[in-house]
This record gives sequence, C-alpha cells and structure tokens, in this order.
Amino acid sequence: MKKPPHTELRGNQWWYRRRVPTQLAPILGRAEYRESLRTSDVEVARTRAAFKDAEVAIKFEKAKEQLKQQVLVTSIPEDLSKEYQRYISEAVRVHILEEDEAVRIGRPSGTTLDDHESVLSDWFEDSGKELRTGEVALTKGGRERVSNLLNAIGLSIAPSSPAWSTAAFRVTEGINRALYNIRDRLAGVYFPTPVPPQIPPGLFPKPPEETPKPSGCITLGEVIDHHLEGLPENGFKRKVKRCLELFGEMLGRGLPVSELNRPGFQGG
Repeated sequence: MKKPPHTELRGNQWWYRRRVPTQLAPILGRAEYRESLRTSDVEVARTRAAFKDAEVAIKFEKAKEQLKQQVLVTSIPEDLSKEYQRYISEAVRVHILEEDEAVRIGRPSGTTLDDHESVLSDWFEDSGKELRTGEVALTKGGRERVSNLLNAIGLSIAPSSPAWSTAAFRVTEGINRALYNIRDRLAGVYFPTPVPPQIPPGLFPKPPEETPKPSGCITLGEVIDHHLEGLPENGFKRKVKRCLELFGEMLGRGLPVSELNRPGFQGG
C-alpha cells in the first residue's frame, strides 16, 4: 500500500514531515514541519496527514503573500541584456544546488530522499524537453515553478511582461544545468555548491526608504506579538492567539497603543 503523502514510518508510528520551501523559511521561521501523527494505522495516518497538509498549505499561501510584498519588483526591459540573462540562469542553478545540499546534510530518511529525487527527476525531464522545443513554462505548473524560482533569487516578473519568455527560458536553463550537476552527485562525484553569482548593477531597484517611526511609538501588533511570545505552547495559547489576531485585524496592527487611550476612540 502506498504511503500517505508527506509521511514516514518511524518504528511503528507514522510521522508527518514536509519541507518548507527555502524562500518561505525565513518568514515561517522553520525549515520543516515535523510531528507525530500518533498512530500506527496507515489509514488513520492518511486522514490525519491530509488535515495537517491542508493546515500547512494555508501557512505556505500566507507566507507567499508576505514574500510578494517583500520581493523587489523591477521594470525589466523587453530585451533582457545578456548579463541579466546569465545572472538569472546561474542564480537559479546555485539556488537548486543549495536546496539539494541542504536536504542531504539534513540526513533524510530513505523515503524522504526518494521523494526529493523523484521531483528532481521530473524536473530534469520537463526542463530538457522544454529547452529542446522552446515551449517553456506554458502550463500552469510550469509558470508557478518559474515564478517561485524567480522569487527565490529575489525577482518578480509577471507572466504578462515582455521579459517573461526570456526570463522563463533562462530559469529553465538554470534548472537543467543544476540537475546535470546533481546527477554527478548521485553518481558519487563530489560537486560542491558554487558561490552565488554577483547581482548585476542596475538589475534591482533601490528599496524605498522607510518612513521612520516616531520614537517611543509602540503599535498594537507589537504588543500582541510580545504577549504571545511569553505564553507556553498549549491549547490555551492557540485560543488566545486567535482572539488577539482578530482584535489586531479589527483595529489595525499598526495602530499606536497610545491611541487606545484617546477619549472617544472606537477603533478603525
């Protein structure tokens, strides 16, 4: 019987394990979700893992939205310069090699490593075919893969942009080059991850200057976060967290706490 997705059997207990995409790890504060499903029954594990998977998927989507707000978006000209194209291809190659190296350093179980290498195998086949035919990132899955990898190297290019086709081709090229290097690793050849390429001058715009917050101005969101950090991890904290999150959404997390004491204040 096929094992449930994102699970592994440790002894006689099923565990849920799912890696966090590299670009989302700083936002979520972890590299992996791992917890016991508290059962030795594969069908019970399948159900519990499905619920956990849905919960994690929602967290991934929220983190992706935050990532979109953080990514610097540049107006790339219709004809990407050769320098920019080389950067995109090499940055994607190094990123994939870094992820592959992180998986192996993490000493994954045989099952987890098989899943990882199965994904890479699919990518290898897809990227080779797309580069041969020129039909790059035409499917929804292909476009998402290109967008995710562009985000991972700090770029965001809309599929409707004139630069999209060229950027997508170079991303796919980077994928294919990385997978040839990983093939060497699988053959027992030591292949270290290269140093990330230097960002070409002018590819990224300067980040907008942040408006300084008045000294001593504490926001409602900061108070909520500080309070939650001091609570132990239990069911009570989850209930309090949800209530405080709703409170913050209603009044606005950026609201200065001093405003709460203002006479006549009724919330925004």
